[in-house]
Amino acid sequence: MLMSLANAPAYDKVFAGLTLSPTIGLWHPQWRLQVTRQGYNVQTPQGLLELHRPMGTFVWNNNFQLPWGVLLDADFSYRTKGDMQNGRFLEPSWRADLSLQKSFLDDNLNIRFDALNMLDSYKWDFIMYVSDMQTMRMDEKSTHCSFKLTLRYKFNATKSKYKGTGAGESQKSRM
Repeated sequence: MLMSLANAPAYDKVFAGLTLSPTIGLWHPQWRLQVTRQGYNVQTPQGLLELHRPMGTFVWNNNFQLPWGVLLDADFSYRTKGDMQNGRFLEPSWRADLSLQKSFLDDNLNIRFDALNMLDSYKWDFIMYVSDMQTMRMDEKSTHCSFKLTLRYKFNATKSKYKGTGAGESQKSRM
């Protein structure tokens, strides 16, 4: 079942954010702070509810360019409790991720290893107000760290494209 605000009335939402992204030698940190506040009213089984609690997000991404073309990413994110669209986050949550990446064969082959939720900390407790008849509570607590290995190969590394003539010529001349 897909749930969205497609049939919901328009509402006000304010974002305020700040991003800092310096380069310090091999280290490329990025700090991002965002605060969101909305003015959304929803009918619930208990009556009219104002979803206007602000929510903050802090992200700290760290990128290190190591020798031999190895990239190391160490990322941390934190989200406060608050309201988003037709739901409410009841508890703050945070997580830490780590990845290593290396390219070979003139950047045609890329290998990436990810360790997600390294400290087994990610959780969220969320109430979605679906209608005046239904409320859904979603409570997910992390039970493990996950690992992912990704291999990518660019088959058309020369970026050559078909350069024939025909029906496409008239279309190109219009532009």
